[in-house]
Amino acid sequence: MEGKGFTRYTRYDFTEKDHAELAEVFKELDKRGAFLLLTNSDMDYIRKLYKGYNIVSLKTNRFINSNPYLRRAMGKEVIITNYHHEVFKG
Repeated sequence: MEGKGFTRYTRYDFTEKDHAELAEVFKELDKRGAFLLLTNSDMDYIRKLYKGYNIVSLKTNRFINSNPYLRRAMGKEVIITNYHHEVFKG
């Protein structure tokens, strides 16, 4: 994945394969009628995985990081849902 997106909060990487598996679970739960909300780093790869869902981008402060010096870095996140909410009306 390009950029400095989410890859780890622990010593283990969260790989593209892991992201793809999470997206498949999201889609399966959507088919079953669950109301879903997911947050992730704002990257093209993530946006492609969840294309067709409601996606809103937000600027964020990062307070969780395996490197303590990066815990206050600015970043961009996306909120992804399978339902409409007021935040999506722009």
